[in-house]
Amino acid sequence: HRYGRHLHSVGYFVDDVDGFANRLHDEGISIAGPGGGDVERAKELGYFYPRPREAGGEMLQVTRPPGKRVHEGNSALDDPRLRDDWTSQTTRWDDHPLGVERLAYVTVGVRDIATTKEIFERLWQAVPVHDAEDWEGARSSFVQLGHVLLRFARPPDEAHALSAHIARYGDMLYGLTFLVRDVDAADAHLRAKGIRTHRAAPGIVATDPDDCHGVPFSFTSTAVPGDPLSVAG
Repeated sequence: HRYGRHLHSVGYFVDDVDGFANRLHDEGISIAGPGGGDVERAKELGYFYPRPREAGGEMLQVTRPPGKRVHEGNSALDDPRLRDDWTSQTTRWDDHPLGVERLAYVTVGVRDIATTKEIFERLWQAVPVHDAEDWEGARSSFVQLGHVLLRFARPPDEAHALSAHIARYGDMLYGLTFLVRDVDAADAHLRAKGIRTHRAAPGIVATDPDDCHGVPFSFTSTAVPGDPLSVAG
């Protein structure tokens, strides 16, 4: 209701949800529990959200892994990646025209990269991976947080699409980039489905948010330098 069609959050499974919530609270971070409302001291929380403005700008959901329920209605979703048939389910992508191999990174638009990185390294124990002066036309810094790479991006000028996003929302989750086998093939498939695209940078195809429920999706066949999540071969 506040932001319109927009990505909401990135979720993480954490074994000790209460301990993590209390640690953030001790750092001065406000914690919102299930149903909203600040939590003073966590006890048997199924999930929580730190206040984004205090915890780096991005909306992050910290939740218990499946099977570690506290009580009914306060548990993690049934993650398909943890099911016995997950390996066989992934074969559905093998022959798909998009050629998606995995999530490459999640982009967060920020006003100050250095400040955001410091917060994520201190509060979230994020690991620095790569800095780039011009990645998709913006200054970028990549960090690893769990099984996801986060890209903190700051546009060089007001003409960049990300500039309007930051001006309207402040520091906030922006878009998703997927690693694909062939960028040209992915581009051709998207256009065939009526989705407008453009080259955000050499080797990176970006979709028009108006054709994708308000979300900028990007596709690339090049992994981030030093990406610890890349699997050789």
